Amino acid sequence: MATITIPFTEYSGSPPNLRKANDGSFAATRILRVRWAFSQRLMDQLLGYTAGIYTTPATYPATDDVFVVSVTRAPEGERIDAYGPPNVYDWAQLTVDYSTLNIQDVGDGVWAEESFAPAAEFLTRQRTDLAWDAAGQQPLGVDESPGFISRMLEWTIVQRNMSSVNADLNDYMGYVNSKEISSYATGRAFPAGTVLFNGAGQTQQYTEDGASAWTTAWVFMARPHSWNLFYRTSIADTPQKIYDANGDWWQPYPSIDFKNDLGAAVDS
Repeated sequence: MATITIPFTEYSGSPPNLRKANDGSFAATRILRVRWAFSQRLMDQLLGYTAGIYTTPATYPATDDVFVVSVTRAPEGERIDAYGPPNVYDWAQLTVDYSTLNIQDVGDGVWAEESFAPAAEFLTRQRTDLAWDAAGQQPLGVDESPGFISRMLEWTIVQRNMSSVNADLNDYMGYVNSKEISSYATGRAFPAGTVLFNGAGQTQQYTEDGASAWTTAWVFMARPHSWNLFYRTSIADTPQKIYDANGDWWQPYPSIDFKNDLGAAVDS
């Protein structure tokens, strides 16, 4: 957990709170007053960075699941001209935003948060055994192959406070999980081959101590069946393997260990 060593005060009227009825989540914004000379260090500490040590962000008072998500600094009062550029002031105002986050400490100061969103894949079903009448006297025409939606899940993991990242990470887009993996947040398990790596965005933070942590946003697409299995004739059929000319299972999506080879914050 973040360690706060810089003294500060809080302005009258702070903080306004927000409680969402649909999911019970909580948000708040605190306005803090701190000496300008120490304001950057306090910002870092609130976000979980202290002298090269990466931890989870600070929590809202009397909570354990409402964390600092952003900090904005603004000067208070007149510039102190004697210090010269860049601008220096006596005091700073910090606007600290908090929000409910489902985050996990995954070791070595790295923490992650997860989200899930519905997704879909449009597929076309073969028409050769379908008809417009129960007796099969009115077969579908060549341009009447019906389409259907295959339900999927978009799984996003935002992994923060990483000391380093894999520069070749996105070379593995289109790979699937080689073993069963689970969500830290929900415990939901995904069998081998059912989760496709869809890429990861990477950003780095900078503080007065220099370059600090990396943040990686992983995006995965989860199917109810293996990405290397395919529908044959009916949407009700179990997806099947396809074989190549050598009699080997054709697997267009290669597999990799998401946790150990990619460094993703998954439970395996």
